Amino acid sequence: MSGDDHAPPAAGILGGPPVVVVSSTLPDVDTARSVARRLVESELAACAQVGAAVWSVYRWEGAVDEADEVELVCKTSEAALEACVAALVAAHPYELPQVVVTLAGATVRYADWVRSGTGGAAAGGADGTGA
Repeated sequence: MSGDDHAPPAAGILGGPPVVVVSSTLPDVDTARSVARRLVESELAACAQVGAAVWSVYRWEGAVDEADEVELVCKTSEAALEACVAALVAAHPYELPQVVVTLAGATVRYADWVRSGTGGAAAGGADGTGA
């Protein structure tokens, strides 16, 4: 994913670089919280949200299965994406973890905050407004 492959969704306030949203499901709240904290503490994600329980149904090894899971959603930068996903997969207890990556438009200030929280320099002005 390069910075040239996408345009901001609108000019002005949403003109910041994209925020990368990484989502996964984990078996329980404690595991999801542990992974979330690890990603944020290591500056691979600027923030992470552990959602409510979800019920998943899926095909695994030829049979339809189901499980109660917890959703984890992290925000990271394009620069930190590969390392963030690698750390998520390494910490994940599943043999084949669900990892879905989406580029999202964001305000300049929020995108700058995400980038600075993942070891990168903000693109906006020194006052944090993105101006």
